[in-house]
Amino acid sequence: MKRMSGGQSNNSDGPLNRTDMAFARQVTLRAGPLPDAHEIAQYEAALPGAADRIFTMAENQAAHRQTLERRVITWNLVGERFGQLVGAAIALFGIYIGRELVLAGKDAQGMAAILGPIGGMVWVFVIGKRKRDRNLQGKEKER
Repeated sequence: MKRMSGGQSNNSDGPLNRTDMAFARQVTLRAGPLPDAHEIAQYEAALPGAADRIFTMAENQAAHRQTLERRVITWNLVGERFGQLVGAAIALFGIYIGRELVLAGKDAQGMAAILGPIGGMVWVFVIGKRKRDRNLQGKEKER
């Protein structure tokens, strides 16, 4: 195929029969809630006060998101502490029952009742530590 002036192509077998065309596409990617400075200026020119409204909207959205995140973190901590307290109470009750069984002469059952809750607490601690370590490793890989 021989290229001709004017964007036309000439096939060696015949007359000019095709026009070459070029297309361009511009893509703008943006991260965050705010448009770039040029777009803000265009909004302000089209509607006076629009830039202030855009910034106020972004500030309100950020404050709302931070409030929600703060609430989630607070209630997650409350839930963790409550779970720890309930777990400790159950373990202490089991140890108390084991002590009473030992004092009543049932040594095997009493020791099992004592060692069971202690083993359970150790198990929860070890599993929890492994889970936290995996979460931290996953977050480090994301960076």
